[in-house]
Amino acid sequence: MVRITQIRLIDRLLLIGPPGIGKTEHVRYLAEQEAKKLGKIFVDVRRDLKRRPELVREIQQNPEKFYLYWRIVVPHVFPEDLSFPLKVEDVLKYVQFIAPRELMLFTIPDIYGVMYLDEITNVARKDQESMTFSWINEKEIAWSLQISDNVKIVAAGNPPEVSSVASTLSAPLINRMIRVYVEPPTVEEWIDYMTTRYGDSWNRRTAAFLMMFRDSLYKPPKDVSTLDSFPTPRS
Repeated sequence: MVRITQIRLIDRLLLIGPPGIGKTEHVRYLAEQEAKKLGKIFVDVRRDLKRRPELVREIQQNPEKFYLYWRIVVPHVFPEDLSFPLKVEDVLKYVQFIAPRELMLFTIPDIYGVMYLDEITNVARKDQESMTFSWINEKEIAWSLQISDNVKIVAAGNPPEVSSVASTLSAPLINRMIRVYVEPPTVEEWIDYMTTRYGDSWNRRTAAFLMMFRDSLYKPPKDVSTLDSFPTPRS
């Protein structure tokens, strides 16, 4: 087991750890750093395309300039969400399947980025599990849409012992990924993160408190199902 801050960005990485310890935040940070190292423009697909729809055309025309990051909550995605039928009238009548714009951007051969599959252990339906297996194993989605080789796939989930809705994953899926069990950061690492991310725009008394009461950074509940709040780096 390693601390979340010690994780490095590699393709087909699976992070298993309790909720709220910074898995999502750290993966995004690593993606931002890799984009900076490559001299590319970082684009958060979920956030930035809503603010600037014109980015879609810019990415399509100059993919080598951009680095894409897309957090996907896997239990919210179903196979039928990834391709839509479009009737084509040609010499032959047939149906062409098209994909959402966000997904299509990741199939551009020259594009770099990270697809972050979150809450992967919360998948309940078998067809979702099969979809995820193809996604990770072959980097293929829907009707053989091929994700760029330059895109890293990173997944994360909670172990069943800390979440009542989590379950284990199939052996072939586990075998295809590099699984790492992660634990919360230290108080010092959390303070460094807050300073780097927010500068002086956060309450420093929180740091003083945590230095005195270190268990208050993360203290999991006694039961996997609870109505009581509990401290995590996120909260």
